[in-house]
Amino acid sequence: MMKDWTGDVMPEPKLKNRHAIRPRPAYKPKQIKCKGCGAALSVKDEHTELIVCEYCGSQLDISEAEQRVLGKNPPGKPAFTFEIGESWRRGGARFECIGRMAFIEEGDLADMTLSYLFYNPRMGSMWIGEYRGSFSMTRPCHVMPLAGGLGMKRGDTLETWDRRKWICEGSGVYELYYVDGALPWIAQKGDKVEYAEFAQEDGSGNIYEIERIKGEIEYGQGKRLDTATVAAATGRKSSGGKKPPLPKSRDDADAAVVRGWYLKTMLVTAIFLASNIALLFWTWSAGTEVMRQSVPPQKLTEGFFSKPFYLTGNNSAARITFYAPLNNAWMSLETMLVKDNDAGQELLVHSQNTNIEYYQGYEGGEHWTEGSTKEYLLVRVPEGGTYRLFVRGVSASGNTADAEEAHHGLNITVTDRAQPSMWAFMAIILCVIILTITAILYSNWKEKEA
Repeated sequence: MMKDWTGDVMPEPKLKNRHAIRPRPAYKPKQIKCKGCGAALSVKDEHTELIVCEYCGSQLDISEAEQRVLGKNPPGKPAFTFEIGESWRRGGARFECIGRMAFIEEGDLADMTLSYLFYNPRMGSMWIGEYRGSFSMTRPCHVMPLAGGLGMKRGDTLETWDRRKWICEGSGVYELYYVDGALPWIAQKGDKVEYAEFAQEDGSGNIYEIERIKGEIEYGQGKRLDTATVAAATGRKSSGGKKPPLPKSRDDADAAVVRGWYLKTMLVTAIFLASNIALLFWTWSAGTEVMRQSVPPQKLTEGFFSKPFYLTGNNSAARITFYAPLNNAWMSLETMLVKDNDAGQELLVHSQNTNIEYYQGYEGGEHWTEGSTKEYLLVRVPEGGTYRLFVRGVSASGNTADAEEAHHGLNITVTDRAQPSMWAFMAIILCVIILTITAILYSNWKEKEA
């Protein structure tokens, strides 16, 4: 059984006389001497162009016939998790760490991105990335984006030619701060690397990377690695053991997962909002209008009994709607719902004082309003029968505090078997608040540096 670099099982090759095939000779690394200190060094990858002397720290360019010393690392080595020469076992093969790099952004030495080059002479190389204790594995690929790439913001969507969709986790410019071991290209402290990192939209943990290094754009694909996978590959543990433990992860969640959570939350909230708006309209349209009456100001001042109307009862609700044509004015009403009994007497069922006020004007060139010309009462009716309203009221314009009579007319409408709308109205307010907060958090998450 054969496995590829990701650990997936590969189909068994169909070869004739495979037992007669001559085995490959043992791999022998190339030996060179450091021009800086004369130490003997091994070059394990024939594609190596840069090697850093482990004795004097000189960065050696071996891409040409004559070796060149490019410079030296700064004092103080970053806190690398893996050492040069450390093993990584994947798919039944042993990879060896032959190169390490540390990148910073905006000069922040406290928040480094670490990168390790692991090499196998038969299976090539792979890159292990480390950031805040989280690890990923990538290999170069030739899959290009349909459009976009570098410079995209977190949360933006990218599609590649293999028809996979990716969510941007972040983009920016790395600065190479430290390098040691051996690399397949010339790298010096201070080199700039423009990058964009993506997570697959389905939340599978697959990743896609775009980098521009010295004018050349490179692409890579791989996957996130959990702690158990890293521990199994390196023989380390999250704590204890002979080797130093793996660092505790402090990284954010997968960008595709976070973006999906925000979008799903907004979608579900929007559905609930639409449902409650529909429910609110239904509650207002439900019921049967049983009485409508207009009252002049003089009659309202004196107080009056409305026309009789029939209510079903059985603890159903009756909605009483008051409308007054107010403009920068207020109205105060005393309202009583009475029932005519068999003896011709009037039985008080409900009594309530109601205020209506409406003001509007212009300030700073903008129109403003306050209050409403309508007011509603929802009354629980215990039993069916004939009912009437007794209403008395006063009104005044402007900021007048007291009034003795009504200066405005009043329209009254009574609806039988009305549906309470307060819960639907409160649910609408709650949905709007949740939707607004989620949208703000999502916008802030997109703008925040990864």
